[in-house]
Amino acid sequence: MFPVVPEHIYNVPYAQALEIVPVGNGAFKFESMDVFKSISLVANSAYFKGAPVIEFVEIIFTPDDTATLSAFEQGIVDLVYTDVMDFSKYTRDKTSVIYEIPTQKYEFIGINFNVEALQDGNVSLLAFLSQSTETINGVTR
Repeated sequence: MFPVVPEHIYNVPYAQALEIVPVGNGAFKFESMDVFKSISLVANSAYFKGAPVIEFVEIIFTPDDTATLSAFEQGIVDLVYTDVMDFSKYTRDKTSVIYEIPTQKYEFIGINFNVEALQDGNVSLLAFLSQSTETINGVTR
C-alpha cells in the first residue's frame, strides 16, 4: 500500500526536503521529528473511524534488524516488526506477545530435476539443506 502524496509535497529541491511537514488523514498526526533519529505522532481526534486508543507514537529509526531487536530486548522500544526468523526466543519471554502477519513477500527455491542426481528426493533435500542463506539468495535472484 502506497500513500497518495501531492506533487507540491514530494517535488521539492533536496535542500528543502527536511523542512517538509508531512501530510495525511490517518489515525495519527505528525507532531515532530528528530532528523534521522525519530518521528513523533499524536492521535488524530478527527480520524473518520474515531480517535485511536493510543495517544502517542514515537517511531525510532535503527540502522538494522539487529539494532531493532536489541532495542526491543532492552525495553527501549515496545513494538518491533522484523522478518528475522529469530522469534523463538521471544516465545519463551512471557512479557512479549508475538503475532505472525501475512505479507506480500514470497520466497521460492527451485530445484532443477533435469539434473539426474537431484531426481532422488533425498539428494535434492540434502542439497537444499546444505546451502547457506547467502548462496540460496544468490541462486534465486
